Amino acid sequence: RKDLEKILKFRRLEPEFTRYDVTLVEVYPLYKSTDGGTLKGYAKIELGNQLVITGLRIIEREGEGLSVEFPPNPYPTRDGQAIVFTTSDDLNEHIKYSVIEKYFEVTK
Repeated sequence: RKDLEKILKFRRLEPEFTRYDVTLVEVYPLYKSTDGGTLKGYAKIELGNQLVITGLRIIEREGEGLSVEFPPNPYPTRDGQAIVFTTSDDLNEHIKYSVIEKYFEVTK
């Protein structure tokens, strides 16, 4: 595979963000997709050994590659916001990078 950094276009967090470090990533790949191939699996992450987020979806979009979506809100609102989301672009990129890196590791 090509250089992971180039494929993902994500970067690791700078040292001042270590309090948000992803301390655990579990990936559950779908080897037989039920939605035409866009859903590639699910993930569970732990942040700073203190917060666990489950139900992240690993998605492959044509022309964009792999992406990670936070769990959808089971009680939809008008703005369609996910039930869990980040307010920091750096943290969002760090989570996505960590999940996709683990996905590649598990699906070798």
